[in-house]
Amino acid sequence: MRLIVIVLLLLSLFVVSDGYASIVVIIRTSDGLIIVADSRLSSGERVVSDSYQKIIRIGRDIAISFTGAAFLVDENGTDKKLRTLIQEFNLKHAITDTADWSPDVVVKKLGSFLLRIYNSNDKNYTRGIQVKVLGYDEKKAARVFDLQFQKKSPQDSSVISVITEQYPKGETFSAVLGQNNVWHRIVKGYDQKLKKMALSDSLKSYLETLRYDIRYNLMSLQDAIDFGVFIVRATIEAQRFNHGGNTGVGGAIDVAIITPNGFKWIQRKKLKIEGQERDLF
Repeated sequence: MRLIVIVLLLLSLFVVSDGYASIVVIIRTSDGLIIVADSRLSSGERVVSDSYQKIIRIGRDIAISFTGAAFLVDENGTDKKLRTLIQEFNLKHAITDTADWSPDVVVKKLGSFLLRIYNSNDKNYTRGIQVKVLGYDEKKAARVFDLQFQKKSPQDSSVISVITEQYPKGETFSAVLGQNNVWHRIVKGYDQKLKKMALSDSLKSYLETLRYDIRYNLMSLQDAIDFGVFIVRATIEAQRFNHGGNTGVGGAIDVAIITPNGFKWIQRKKLKIEGQERDLF
């Protein structure tokens, strides 16, 4: 049994799924929330930029992160990057860096805003995105919300928004938006495609024993930063050496944390002008 699993893992070691491009790692520890993201923006198989920002600050202690389609078509028929649309949402509601908004309020308003964009042009119906809204609420409790858009029904191609709170009881965890196959193999110990195979019950049970025993509740903020950067870097390097898959993850790695004291950048890319750096965002 063990030999079968090892062979299957070796065969799939660098097989990257054709799912969402990009990667964002979210980690919730007892001390705070950590967001780690790559900087690659791609369209199909073409790399558009390695300087894209996938973490956006909202208010005093909320972040929005995202992966998926590079562009949506707005109500005027113009292709716009998702980051640009979120900035327009921020301006529309005049949310300053000191505003004390709650994550549950932001995710509902953002869901309505993006849903209107989605349903304003039929081209958007084939463009999938994943969005996370995370931060601390008025009771200083960490909240993480998943926002996705899906077809209303097989017969109706129009889109509805689906909001799900992740681990609402306050559990610590890690989650990945975008290309999560490397994270899945490292943390859970096997390729997630194995779950779709006709495996025996005993082999399925064995797969569950391969999961790493990662204690997120014991992680310091530094530990969580190191873990998130490790997952993003491992994904970048796996795609670098995999000539059979896409390279949707790349560029600089951005890191932000949110604690009850607010949002803080730990590492953020900068513009460079003839060797001199300037703040990019």
